[in-house]
Amino acid sequence: MNGFELDLFLLLAGLGLVCALGVIPLGTHIVSRKLPDIEIPASRAATASALQGGVLAIGAAGGGLVFAHWAGFELPFFRALMSDEAVPSETWGHVGIGLPLGLASALVAVLLEWRVFWNFLPQGLKEGLDAPAWKRATATLYGGVTEEILTRLFFLSLFAWALSFIWEDGLGHADTPAVWIAILLSALIFGLLHLPATILFAPLTRAVVVRTLALNGVVAIAAGWVFVEYGLLAAMATHWAADVVILLVAPGVQARLVRSGWLVDGEVSARAS
Repeated sequence: MNGFELDLFLLLAGLGLVCALGVIPLGTHIVSRKLPDIEIPASRAATASALQGGVLAIGAAGGGLVFAHWAGFELPFFRALMSDEAVPSETWGHVGIGLPLGLASALVAVLLEWRVFWNFLPQGLKEGLDAPAWKRATATLYGGVTEEILTRLFFLSLFAWALSFIWEDGLGHADTPAVWIAILLSALIFGLLHLPATILFAPLTRAVVVRTLALNGVVAIAAGWVFVEYGLLAAMATHWAADVVILLVAPGVQARLVRSGWLVDGEVSARAS
């Protein structure tokens, strides 16, 4: 990268901002039900929150491009889109790796919710999402695109670059220990960023905080590894696939398990074993 790539920045910033708007329908639904006495319209509150995320993604796109270059991470797909270069032939194979990893990480997160944390969850978190499917579907764009620009492109790259001063690969880039610590630190940031939304469902007890960090951390570590190995597009695919499971599939399955008596207060019942 010779100098700052303005066209690439505008592409990623625009994607981050537009996809942030995808969370507005779900956010409006949640705010209207969890904060019925709020003084401003739920749609306005949800829009303000989404725009805040979009603005953060714009800044993250700019800083992330710089830190990713310094850390040694490449964005071949997005760079090819903004140039005369052909999209690398391995791009879709990398996406094909990211998608099942996202599904698998989401499955692990859901099983942790039901098998490990269910006994400690307040009722608000056990109720799940009752929003229409289309509202949950558009929210996957926020996670898959906007949050990846913020947490993987920016935070992971920032941590990897900073740690490259300790662990450097001989080419001026982050070596393996720096990369893995950066993956874990960015996963922690990713989990912490979900705590404000969690407050809408339940008080932040120690168990709720640990649960939020753990469940989000599983997905974040998978997406972080994919980002380092295969680039931002594949990481976006990983995160998006995970959100499809968590937002679109798991709520319905959980509701059926509760109604059937397989998922009860305390644990998944013996009938499910």
